[in-house]
Amino acid sequence: MEAAVTASTVATVANSTLSAATAGSSIMSAGSIAAILGSIGSVVSFCQFFTAVPTFVGIVRKRTTENLSSLPYCASALLSIMWVSYALITPGRNSILFINSLSSCVFVTYMLVFLRYAVQKRTTVLYYLGLVVCYLLIMYCSLFLSHDPSATLGTFCVFVNILMYASPLAVLKTIIETKDSSCMPPLYSLGGWLAAMVWFGYGFFTGDMHIMIPNAAGVVLGAIQMIIWFIYRVPKDQKKNRRVRIVS
Repeated sequence: MEAAVTASTVATVANSTLSAATAGSSIMSAGSIAAILGSIGSVVSFCQFFTAVPTFVGIVRKRTTENLSSLPYCASALLSIMWVSYALITPGRNSILFINSLSSCVFVTYMLVFLRYAVQKRTTVLYYLGLVVCYLLIMYCSLFLSHDPSATLGTFCVFVNILMYASPLAVLKTIIETKDSSCMPPLYSLGGWLAAMVWFGYGFFTGDMHIMIPNAAGVVLGAIQMIIWFIYRVPKDQKKNRRVRIVS
């Protein structure tokens, strides 16, 4: 009888140990995947920052922003600064802190160049002032009016992140009216779409809904932007010229 009890006890302990090891292995696996995706996401996001360089080189050469909107760069700068703030008060978000610190510097530089050659300087300045006011209000609400600053700031980041992914669509009306998508930078939209997919995976494996939700929206909105760009990639006037050449 004692032998049976002993055998049963040993089996129970063995099963418990195996279950604990399996659970630990799963946790380690999820953590490892999250770390890998965080590194990949940092590289992809780093590359995305510089997809706007050709656009700004063109702005400097022409000395005008033409019909480009500063909203995507304002939204990206605000979001980057907010994610830096979120990472500083949330443990274990080093990947987010590093890449968004760099992003903040890059997009503030873009904003300064844009302002220098902006066609509508007054509107651009109002956008920039709105960005500062929004950030201060968000930080005040998160730090002084909330019992959980990290969760509150993370929720604000979700909304601003979705706005950032949707901001290139601000010129959607112009694109449809002119049948020309040249005012929507394709490389920037493509980079944002790829970054959204990677960061969605990072949010999934870290269990952080504040990262997962906006990047899921980013995957959808990025796909819409690329489809719109593809449909109107050839301006209406060029299409007419091609038809005339074919007929002649």
